[in-house]
Amino acid sequence: MVTVDQRLRNGLQSELKRHPKLGEEVAALQQSGLSLKDALYRLVKTAGAGRSIRGGAAAALLDGGLLDSVDILLNDFFNATEQNLIWEAAESLRQARAKRAVPRLIAALYDPDPERRYVAAHVLGWMEDKRVVIPLLRSLEDPAQLELVRGECAESLSYLRSKQAVPALIRSLKDTAALGFYFFGGLIMMCAPAVPGYINHGATPGVVERPVDSGVA
Repeated sequence: MVTVDQRLRNGLQSELKRHPKLGEEVAALQQSGLSLKDALYRLVKTAGAGRSIRGGAAAALLDGGLLDSVDILLNDFFNATEQNLIWEAAESLRQARAKRAVPRLIAALYDPDPERRYVAAHVLGWMEDKRVVIPLLRSLEDPAQLELVRGECAESLSYLRSKQAVPALIRSLKDTAALGFYFFGGLIMMCAPAVPGYINHGATPGVVERPVDSGVA
C-alpha cells in the first residue's frame, strides 16, 4: 500500500519538472526539522512566496490526497486585501490545477471586490474545466457586469476554445466597451475561423471551423 508520504514524494518529483526552485525551498525547510508534509503546507500558507512555489506545493499535497491545500489558497484569495496577493493566490490555484476550486472561483465573478471578479474571470480561462464555460458566458453577456470583467470573460472563453462560446464571442466583437481595444484584434483572430464568410488560410488549432457559406448557430 502506498503511504501518504510516498504519494507526497511522487507528487513533489512531478512538480519539480515544472517548478525546479520548489525543491530548494522544501529541502531548506526539511533541514530545519520539518517533515515533507509540513514543509509543503508551510509553503502553501506563505503569502508572497510566489505562485510557482505555492501552486507547486499545493499540487504535491493534492497528489498526496490532502485536499485542504486548495482551501488554504481559496481563503487567501477571498481574504487578501492587496492586489498582488489576490493574484498570487488565484494563480497558485491555477498552477496547482485545482479543479476543486472551480465552483468558488465561478462565484467570485460577482464578488463585491472588482479586482477579485477580474482575477477570477482570468484564472477560470486557464482551469481547463468545461464547468466554467456557461458562467463565463453569462458574465460576458450581463450588461450589469463590470466592463473589464466582461472583457476578461471574453478572453478566457477564447482561450478555452469552446464551440459553445463562439456565438457569444462573435456578438461581443461589436462591443468594444466590454472587450477593450487592447484585446479586440486578438479575439478576432481566435474567432475568425467560425465567422461566416471567413476563408481559412491556416487553421488555428482547436478552433472549430465552419464552411464559408454557413451561418452561426
